[in-house]
Order: sequence, then C-alpha cells, then structure tokens
Amino acid sequence: MDDKQQIIELYKEFMYTKENFVSRSFATNKFYIVAITLCFVIMAALKEFNVVDGSLTVVAIAIAGFAFSLLLWANQDAYSYLLRIKFSSVIDKMEESFSFQPCIEEKKALIENAKKKKNFVFANIQKTFALVTMAIFLATFVYDFLQYFVNNINSLNL
Repeated sequence: MDDKQQIIELYKEFMYTKENFVSRSFATNKFYIVAITLCFVIMAALKEFNVVDGSLTVVAIAIAGFAFSLLLWANQDAYSYLLRIKFSSVIDKMEESFSFQPCIEEKKALIENAKKKKNFVFANIQKTFALVTMAIFLATFVYDFLQYFVNNINSLNL
C-alpha cells in the first residue's frame, strides 16, 4: 500500500469517526434538552398547584435543571472544541495532499455564506438556550430558597 492509499484509508476512518462523534453529540444534547424540559414542566406544575412559595421540591428541581443546563453548555462547548481540533489539526492536514479538499472547501463556503448573511449556527443557539435556562433555574432557586428561609425564619431560632 503506497502513501496516498494509506492517507485515503486514514482519511475515510477519520471522517467515519467524526460522523459518529457528531451523532453522539446530538444524542447527548437531546438527552439534556429533554431533561431540562422535564424539569421545567415539573417545576411549572409544582408552582401552579403548590400555592405556597418556598417549596424545597422546587428548589431541588431548580438545582437539577441548572445542572442539566450547565452540562448541556459544557457538552456543546467540548464537542465543538474537539471537532475544531479534529478538522484543523488532522482532517484538513490530510486533505492538503488531495487534488480536491472537500472539508476545506466546505469550511470556506460556510465562512463566505456567514459573511453574506447573519445566520445563527445551531450550536450557538444550543449554548444560548443553555445559558438562558441556567438563568431561569438560578432565579427560581434563589426566589424559592429565600421564600423558604423567610417562611421558616421563626422556626430556625436565630
């Protein structure tokens, strides 16, 4: 097997692992988004049907929702970082020896298209979603925890 053939086989393998990597990223993100949605639904139901503010159950759900949001943000950040490395340090380098460089051309087209239109990339929307939900869960946590503290200050014997 000559060098060109070896590079092509290695390139195929890297492209295959990249696709698996992206699929795992989407599956993981889907899990976090479903978990965050469930936390919102449960928290909203508790807030709707539990008349008293300061529920420790709501505080616990808010902590869980915040944690899921933080993990979604961190997961999205890690996957995008690792994909950039995989492309710029490995796949793009392999393509330099090809007569046609599909990933490099795709990257150029994406950059050119982004200059013409101001589009949001889905990954950025997911990170924004994670930050917004973190803020909502944090606000809910602080509000209900303070309400719990205010409602129970007499029984704490301070």
